[in-house]
Amino acid sequence: MSTARRRGISSAVLQISFPAGNVEVPAGTSILLGRDPAESLVAAAFDGCENVSRRHAMILVDDAGHATIRDEGSTNGTYVNDDRVLPGTDVRIGDGDRVRLAADVTAEVSLPGRSGFSTNGQHSH
Repeated sequence: MSTARRRGISSAVLQISFPAGNVEVPAGTSILLGRDPAESLVAAAFDGCENVSRRHAMILVDDAGHATIRDEGSTNGTYVNDDRVLPGTDVRIGDGDRVRLAADVTAEVSLPGRSGFSTNGQHSH
């Protein structure tokens, strides 16, 4: 059934380990981190985290398996390795990075299966 073996599609799955549970984001998808169950499929991971906004941050993994996080105008901020992410700005995240929502909701990023960086066929900006 898997016909996604065409060039450029990665099987990478980004995993973020929050204290209340893991969030997985397959390549080619995005997921909203936040407390609003109507907006975020993973709202349960932030149950009881009052300082996490209802729409806190968006994580996007492109078809090539590159991951970014964008703060959605949260009240208490989004941080990558203790650097604040400016609202509306996409910041690259990768294996081993630490993501923090607000003051104390910290997660470890795991992005397995990235063996080397392929540059063939890629155009530079």
